[in-house]
Amino acid sequence: MSQHIASSPSEDIERVYSFWFGKITAYEHRVRIDGIKESMSVWFSAGKDPEQKKQLDSDIKEQYESLAISGREMAKKLLTTIQDNSSTTFNEEVFAELTKSSEWFSSPKGMISLIILFDQFSRNMYRGLAESYSFDMYALAISKRILSDRQLYNSFKTFEKIFLLLPLEHSENLMNQEQCIQEYELLVEEAPEDLKGFFQYFVKYARMHHDLIEKFGRFPFRNPILGRESTPEELESKISFL
Repeated sequence: MSQHIASSPSEDIERVYSFWFGKITAYEHRVRIDGIKESMSVWFSAGKDPEQKKQLDSDIKEQYESLAISGREMAKKLLTTIQDNSSTTFNEEVFAELTKSSEWFSSPKGMISLIILFDQFSRNMYRGLAESYSFDMYALAISKRILSDRQLYNSFKTFEKIFLLLPLEHSENLMNQEQCIQEYELLVEEAPEDLKGFFQYFVKYARMHHDLIEKFGRFPFRNPILGRESTPEELESKISFL
């Protein structure tokens, strides 16, 4: 069965959202700790052996690859390339139109599901390949646009914000890294007492990502995958993430 993003967007959004957040029981901004523990096995393959991790990657690729690729084609319209320096700008007119015409952009649920496709599923589908990073710029663009509108950002549930912020953590840009830490620290403040330790976990890892970018200007562990030559100092770095 085709999984084109335009075929039945509401169902596709629900498929992505339920797969990623289905273990969580939430009431407004409350999250149950048992739901989080179960979700960790999907989010970060916690407790899975290598074969189980491989199977999870395979399942995600089979179910969601065509959806992610179609979504990327839609998201490309959001970015306009500046010819003189190959940088990109965010197209506000396109975003405004998509919020009216596409279910993926008309609700927090749709937007976080799109970010999950681009920033999380891509890493499962193409683990160890350069293609795993080819969706990052679109996840980052959507995330930063949401963050620029605090009313919009605050319409997301606390556990959704965890993944809304990860594109900043995955960025090889120090300003994005600094913003990521600041936002995760705010999440710790708004989290219920019994979950503050869980959210502090994300502050810790955000700082680790930040420190690598501050030191090297990029993630050394990506160099072999992206065909980049490592410096002697980078070769000594043992820290690795996805």
